[in-house]
Amino acid sequence: MHKNTTDDNFSRGLAYLKSKNNKKAISEFNQVIARYPEKVEAYLNRAAAYGGNKDYERAFADLNQALILDPNNATAYANRGNFHAECEENERAIEDFTKAIALNPTSSNYISRAVAYSRVQNYEKAIEDALQAERISPNDEDVYLNCGVLNAMNLHYEKAIEYFNKMLGFNSKNPNAWFVRGFAYYCKEDYAKAIEDLSESINLFPHNAETYNRRGSAYAMCDELEKAIDDYTKALRINPNLADAYYNRGNAHARNGNHERALYDHTKAIRLMENKEVAQYSSDAYLNRGNTYFAMKDYEKALADFKRSFELDPEYTEIFYKMGRTYYAMGDYKSAVENFTEVIRVFPEEEDLYYARGNAYGKMGDPFHAAGDFTKALALNPEYAEAYCKRGIAYFEMEDTERAAQEFNRAIALNPDYAEAYSKRGDVYALNGEYEQALDDYNEARMLPLNDDIFGL
Repeated sequence: MHKNTTDDNFSRGLAYLKSKNNKKAISEFNQVIARYPEKVEAYLNRAAAYGGNKDYERAFADLNQALILDPNNATAYANRGNFHAECEENERAIEDFTKAIALNPTSSNYISRAVAYSRVQNYEKAIEDALQAERISPNDEDVYLNCGVLNAMNLHYEKAIEYFNKMLGFNSKNPNAWFVRGFAYYCKEDYAKAIEDLSESINLFPHNAETYNRRGSAYAMCDELEKAIDDYTKALRINPNLADAYYNRGNAHARNGNHERALYDHTKAIRLMENKEVAQYSSDAYLNRGNTYFAMKDYEKALADFKRSFELDPEYTEIFYKMGRTYYAMGDYKSAVENFTEVIRVFPEEEDLYYARGNAYGKMGDPFHAAGDFTKALALNPEYAEAYCKRGIAYFEMEDTERAAQEFNRAIALNPDYAEAYSKRGDVYALNGEYEQALDDYNEARMLPLNDDIFGL
């Protein structure tokens, strides 16, 4: 009678486990283990139920007990490896998958180890395992899927697409197959084909928010911003908590010049990302919201967002340029110089950075250092008309009108429509009493659009 009752408990436990009712599954397996404490299958399945509830401590305990009872149980090693992977303990996962493979060299075990290798960026071994899985199961859709994904992670997009083609050859009605191939096309910057594949995936299954999100990004890369925004909106209707869709839609609105909507989306993205503690993406979201505040001339809030972005990602040193530009707009030229100096240390070959710092020095009333920075910019780019003009202004302020005039002449030679160069050369003529030439230059300047980009970008 006990045997039959235990069999019933075990069968019910399996049924609950398959229906993802982990609490009831655990209860049934508890009763089996209480009567038969050496039943390995009960520990394996109770571990699966614990893992489904994210109770990894108990899941590991059950798998360890299963291995004490049966040291050669490949399933226990494979399952323990899966739980280590879920806990981001990838080296331990690799150890367990290796033991599972030694006992039972299945394609699924090789794929599991390949994924773990990829997570520790050992792509060479990941690809080796994927190829072995393919040799074992040459007609398995899942093997082709994982081989394709692993090649994509290793930036081998053409090879990835070959695997996805094979997968589609087996089943052209699989929306996931179209999605992953579309994603591979997106990564290799073939956005037209990406849109085609993602559209087919949507036709087969129109309820996947990530597919709309990815197609929206492909449209955005093609400058089809309205279509991109429409796709991001559809993604958010399906999943209102998809932070990436808010982030992407905010960027699209910003590119369209709709700063209010961009601000709303960036703020939503920040809240969702911070709830998930995704520091890298939160940093990018703060950066983009800062850009939006800057475009709206709300410099205090822009600066606060740039600072928060840097706190979350101190490796992103380009943020010093953003902060320097913001300080400049706020009239804090000393802080602008300090921030431009920081970014120049990292990127000493970028002429635009010297140009920006030179303008800040100029605003501080320091024409000597300003001229020095414009000279450095011109050493890196001798065709930099704006730098000639600004160096001319610095020389003019140092009362070297002859050199100033030469600089303005060079600027005009490079850019005959440079209004400021004509205006400043007119100042030189006027100072030298050459009023007719001065008037000619002033009139020419009045007829041309003013270039007020002091950053060179």
